[in-house]
Amino acid sequence: MFAEAELTRAYRVAIEAGARALDLNFQRAEYINSAGIAIIISLLTEARAAGVTLVISGLSSHYQKIFRMVGLNQYAEIYETEDAAVEALTARTSAQSA
Repeated sequence: MFAEAELTRAYRVAIEAGARALDLNFQRAEYINSAGIAIIISLLTEARAAGVTLVISGLSSHYQKIFRMVGLNQYAEIYETEDAAVEALTARTSAQSA
């Protein structure tokens, strides 16, 4: 909840700079409450409408389970690490360009 303004600002800056794919990295997030999940859902909805791909990385196993239970994995792929997310996004971009 406290990160809403910063997360939304970072998303908008990236989109305005031309980003078409983004990784939401939660590696340093110790706690995500329902308000935080609502913010993520809002960003996923906005990104989907704009044709932007969002993926999620760095979640603890606890939050991976919660995100899957809530169904967020239907709207954003979840990766263990940022490296894995970037690799998948790079591969997807290369395949779309070919």
